[in-house]
Amino acid sequence: MMEVLLFSNDEKIFNLTNSVIDGRYKLTWCTYKSLEKKTCPYPYPDIVIMHFDKEMVKKGT
Repeated sequence: MMEVLLFSNDEKIFNLTNSVIDGRYKLTWCTYKSLEKKTCPYPYPDIVIMHFDKEMVKKGT
């Protein structure tokens, strides 16, 4: 099964992505805080999705 890694702080984005994937792929969700703290499980995904909101762009993330 292909794996998708989603980086997003927004649970709505996770839920939307999960509904689009609809069980066809394994979805792993990581927030940017968990990435900074190194608490995010880091698989070797086939697809990486990175969601940036306006706040994160202003901060220079």
